[in-house]
Amino acid sequence: MIMNSDMKPLDPVLLLSFLKVCETLSFTEAARRLGLRQSSVSQHVARLERRVGRRLLERDTHEVRPTPDGDAILPFAREALEAGRRIEHYLRGSTLRGRLRLGVSEDFAYTALPEILAEFAMQHHAVDLELTVGLSGLLYEQYDAGDLDLIF
Repeated sequence: MIMNSDMKPLDPVLLLSFLKVCETLSFTEAARRLGLRQSSVSQHVARLERRVGRRLLERDTHEVRPTPDGDAILPFAREALEAGRRIEHYLRGSTLRGRLRLGVSEDFAYTALPEILAEFAMQHHAVDLELTVGLSGLLYEQYDAGDLDLIF
């Protein structure tokens, strides 16, 4: 199947229903885990199959299992849903915003501080960190002049 640039992305709700059915091998159990009706999960999978133009699940009265195409797209479905979770995590992250100007003496600069600041930056994307490393006396002068917010 060739995708053109006009094709819309696949609906994550449909992908999630498909993934849960594949994980549980049951529409009923997938619906229970998703907090939906079995008919809704069934409709989601049917819509996904229509959308991609392929049969993704084989069903009979006793079992459900992915087709070869269904097996092939499972990793992509997981990746797409994980990407959505990462986007939400990033955007939910920090409410802190602005700039933090840190002054650090050379003694502290070579300890665990780089790892601590890297973790802070990951958790607070909207905070710009400015780090000045220098002698304590110069750092105090910069702090007193209002050029630094915090010194260590």
